Formats: sequence, structure tokens, C-alpha cells
Amino acid sequence: MQTNTQRAKAFIQQGNLKAAVNELLLGTKYNADLSGQINTHSARLNDMLRKESMGMLSFENASIIRNQVAFALLELIGSIEENSKVSQKRVFISYNHKDALIANKLKDALVKAGIDVTIDSEAMGAGDNIKQFIESCVRDTETTLSIVSKNSLLSAWVAMETLNTFGLQLGTVPKKFIPCYIEPDFFDIHFTDEALKQIEQKIDGLAVLIETRVKQGQDNLDINDEYSRLIRLRNSLGEIVGRLRNSLCMDITESKFEMNLPKIIQKINE
Repeated sequence: MQTNTQRAKAFIQQGNLKAAVNELLLGTKYNADLSGQINTHSARLNDMLRKESMGMLSFENASIIRNQVAFALLELIGSIEENSKVSQKRVFISYNHKDALIANKLKDALVKAGIDVTIDSEAMGAGDNIKQFIESCVRDTETTLSIVSKNSLLSAWVAMETLNTFGLQLGTVPKKFIPCYIEPDFFDIHFTDEALKQIEQKIDGLAVLIETRVKQGQDNLDINDEYSRLIRLRNSLGEIVGRLRNSLCMDITESKFEMNLPKIIQKINE
């Protein structure tokens, strides 16, 4: 996916400076200083176009101003890209695959804001070990952004990602954990009890299957890990839900997504 600066450079090469300015303003809307600089160049460009249309400016002088604005924008783009290489924040999005639509929407918005996003649908290769992938993603990024829903809170994998981040929040290089909910169910005082019933049903089902295989002399390698993860989820769900309730969870439901996106980006960049 092309970044705003890449698209702006393409527009400049095409001679479409207004489109380049608009693209840069989109990419810097959370940076008042950069937006101010771009608006200054935009004002100069608009003033030139107005005078040219009124016959107050010769074609030669208008061309000089166009070239000056284009050069200034390219210099600014170079500075933005250089700073991005040095200070680009890295985020791991933790989510349940049933919530992939909102996860990818959030990923696209963060990438547009200049944030390096790791998401399993793109970063995980065929044959990769899921557990090792999760642990490395949490360890190698500054922030884990967790999409909270009924699906995710009943997922043993998402629980592992959450607990791994909790464990690193007090480490020598503290990690940020930003929960973003698409369903507010976990705020209900009865949520944990109802969720635990569903988890216990899954555990009981696997326990019966394991017992049956043992009696038949068959191995349980394909389900032992899932059984262990569910046990861990059962034992940790109260802690996870309690921490979520006591955290500043960002509402990214459809009606609040655009309003709260700047707050999420600001927290990532702190």
C-alpha cells in the first residue's frame, strides 16, 4: 500500500500540486506543525492560481512559483520520510479472526498515519508456529492494540497475546497495551460468569475426547495445546476482564471510530 508521501510525490511528478497538497494534509492531520507548513505552501499555490486566472501574473512567473512550491513540497516530503524511518512506531494488532473486518480497517488507518503495523493476516507466513509468532510480535513491537469483543475474549489465542503484553508492561522496556472495543459486553458484571460457562463447555468437550483417545490407545497431540490454552484462559479471564474495565478502553464501534482514532494514534506516538 502506498503512503501519503508516495502518492504526493507521484502527483508532483504529474504536475498536480493541489492533489499533492491534499494528500500531504491527509497524512499529517495529526501533526499541527507539519500541517501548518503544508497549508502555507497551499496558500501560496492558491494565490498564484487566482492571480494567474485574473491575468495578474504572467505564465513565466506562475511557472516559477509552481516550481518553487513543488521543490518546497518535495523537501518537506523528504524530511517526513527521514523522520518516519527514525521514529516510526510499531504496533501489533491482536484480534479474533471473526473481527477481521474492523482489524483491517484499523490497520489501514494506522498505516496512513505513518505507523508500522503487524497483523497476522499479512505478517505470518505459511507454516509459522502461531505461539512463537505471537510472542515475537508482542516482544518486537512497542504497542499491542487489542480489539475487544465477545469473540476475542473467548479466544485462547487472544488471551495469550493479552497476558504476554501484561507481563511485559513492567519489564525493562515497558510495552503499551491499548484495548479498543467493538462490543461493550465485558462491562456487564455478569459477562465473566457467562463466558466461563462457555469456556468450561469447550474444556469438558476436549476432556471427553482426550479420555476417549486414551482408552483407544491414540495420541492427543493435536488437541493438547488447545486444551492447555483454554485452561489458561479460564484461569485468567477474571484478571483480563478486570484489567480491561480498569483501563481506558477506546470505543471503535462504527459510530465512534473516526472520533477516537486520533486519540489512539496519539497514545501510540507518546
